[in-house]
Amino acid sequence: MKKIFFLLLLVFISSQITAQVKVALHHNGTTTMFSGTQPFVNAYDASVNGDTIYLPGGVFTPPPVISKGLVIIGAGHYPDSTLATGITDISVLNIYTGADRLKLQGMFIAGGINFEGSARIDSVVFYRCYMGGINYSGPYDTATNCRGHLIYQNVIGTLSMTHTSNIRVFNNIISSLISMSENAWIKNNKIESVSGMTFCFFENNAIRNMATDGYNTFRNNIFENAPSGGTNIYLNNYNNNSFTSIFQTLTAWFSYTDNYHLINPGAFPGTDGTQAGIYGGLYPYKDGAVPSNPHIRLKSIGLTPEANGKLKVNFTVAAQNN
Repeated sequence: MKKIFFLLLLVFISSQITAQVKVALHHNGTTTMFSGTQPFVNAYDASVNGDTIYLPGGVFTPPPVISKGLVIIGAGHYPDSTLATGITDISVLNIYTGADRLKLQGMFIAGGINFEGSARIDSVVFYRCYMGGINYSGPYDTATNCRGHLIYQNVIGTLSMTHTSNIRVFNNIISSLISMSENAWIKNNKIESVSGMTFCFFENNAIRNMATDGYNTFRNNIFENAPSGGTNIYLNNYNNNSFTSIFQTLTAWFSYTDNYHLINPGAFPGTDGTQAGIYGGLYPYKDGAVPSNPHIRLKSIGLTPEANGKLKVNFTVAAQNN
């Protein structure tokens, strides 16, 4: 943890003082700094499977494709939680063959995530990111579907899961969940609309609108409109609850100023005894979506050196429990 702490400070301070964004690549205990016009691309090109790339706040040109099993950590995407650093802003990421065990956290990716056609890419983790969408674009094929993915504590525009098997979608805020998947476990999310899903397990979610789909199991979900028809199994759900009445504040499917805490969480127990919605379950949503590494909360950098030639730098860093 101390090594990570000093590495993040080095990235932050060097970027502030030199006015050049620095990206850090951590490989086998050695750290290399990259700057210039495309520091993320340069760090990626120099990386190998298992390395970690640290992205500070700023706007970054991404590599054309990600085809390595890396850990890539940004500064976060909530404006009020990144006042000292700024958000980590990336246009789009294309995930290709070879990216098994990729882990992403703490980024604003407006263009979303695109997976390579029919490629099988396993054991990917996305958490605490804003993604305009996640597109598993290949055909449904039990032999080549992407497997074992964990997607949690994110904000996601459209999640299209056609080319997936056995993925877990926990504690996210999602606009649209679409397309057939196989044995997906969808738990403790807030979802604006669901359509085209089959053979999946929905537990403890808050679902506003749902098309008539088939062969899913729904347990302890909060529905704004009671679902009906199809060949689904419904057990212990909470039907006909106006979303504007059950959440603290709700103005859109997602807004950084909304408050998605339930007004009365005790009225909607989940299958595990915790509350339904994004603040229950194994991975309760973290307000502010601050990444798991130490987080720079406040900064103060002198404009001119002092009499001794030193530049005064003050900052406040908060350790993260998760």
